[in-house]
Amino acid sequence: MLGSSMTTFALSIWIFEQTGSATALTLTLLVRVVPSALLVLYAGVIVDRFSRKRIMLLADVVAAINSVVLLALISSGLQVWHIYLIIVIGAPFGILQHLAYDASLTMMVNNQDYVRVGSMGSLTRYTVAILGPAFAAPLYLTIGLGGIVAIDLITFFFAAVPLLIVTIPNPEKSTIKRTGWQQVKEGFSYIRQHPNLYWLLGIHVAFEFFQIIGQGVKTPMILARTGNDETVLAAVSIASGVGGILAALLMSSWGGGAIKRLHLYFYGSIGGAIGKIMHGLSQVPATWVGTQLFTSTNFPVQEGAYKALWMEETDPAIQGRMFALSSFAMNVISIPALLIAGPLADVVFEPAMQPDGTMAGSFGWLIGTGAGAGFSLLFSLCGVLMLIIAVLGFWKLDLAGVKQPTPITIGD
Repeated sequence: MLGSSMTTFALSIWIFEQTGSATALTLTLLVRVVPSALLVLYAGVIVDRFSRKRIMLLADVVAAINSVVLLALISSGLQVWHIYLIIVIGAPFGILQHLAYDASLTMMVNNQDYVRVGSMGSLTRYTVAILGPAFAAPLYLTIGLGGIVAIDLITFFFAAVPLLIVTIPNPEKSTIKRTGWQQVKEGFSYIRQHPNLYWLLGIHVAFEFFQIIGQGVKTPMILARTGNDETVLAAVSIASGVGGILAALLMSSWGGGAIKRLHLYFYGSIGGAIGKIMHGLSQVPATWVGTQLFTSTNFPVQEGAYKALWMEETDPAIQGRMFALSSFAMNVISIPALLIAGPLADVVFEPAMQPDGTMAGSFGWLIGTGAGAGFSLLFSLCGVLMLIIAVLGFWKLDLAGVKQPTPITIGD
């Protein structure tokens, strides 16, 4: 993950340097999401049917091959469309790896540790969020994009060797013969029988829709307002990692205590949305770092509780399909979010927030004007909408009488 984070960070800088376009950056996310959305439901069937350990190993091998291809293209003349193609090829294997990892956790820990193990995943991700930009920013200036991709290739061995050694159990397979589509439909049938889980998924997808739009303009927002200062972008990314690590450490050791997991989810969602609003309103590096630090302390709480709610509600034998269903919903909603994020920022908000723009008189006093101000306004607006969804969702599901018996459930 560290090697991939460094490469992703370096590619973001390289693409923005080449194009100066938020749309070009959001397209890197879009070309990752589209193949995932098309294949994720059958990916869940594959994860439930085959060895999850071998699936993760295969995904690592494909990632290593992609790094070799990217290195060759850098030496021969890399184009932006090359990056898009590599992402498209690697995306299906990435989703297989993600689903296999999530579905393996239930077989390896007890119910009372679900929040803790979900938060440990956040701990890994946020640690990488610190180290990736911290290493990549200075290395980009010294060894360039090619050197960073070479380091990424080396990290493959640090991922594959431990995975070969560790024991990853698989659930007992059903003896009933069913087609892949029949197994996909089992996942839809299961969630229809759990209305509160269905509502939780819908609320989470709506929340993430605006989160994705905001994230799509975050990098260009910072680069545009700092004159392409990679150091500031790295500092904000590091702050994200520090906040996430602190919260993930707390949650992985504490686990939420007597607080309902559903409540933990919404506490994290509301706090994260407030942090997004403050981050978008910020105009200088110091406040970006501070607001990012606060924002990131909330999402491990949200993520750990959300994953725990899904883990406890589903049988291990169907868990690959259930996580696939959740990912499918996320991918489907990501496509329109990513399609509109770049053009909305580049064509609507950014011109409107120039000194003579149509929105400058209304919002310039709050967020400033000029390069990056439109990105900031769109980012803050997404935070406001996320907050509204989180508050209404909390009211809806709490009013529905979601209980926390032992074991914890969110439905009947």
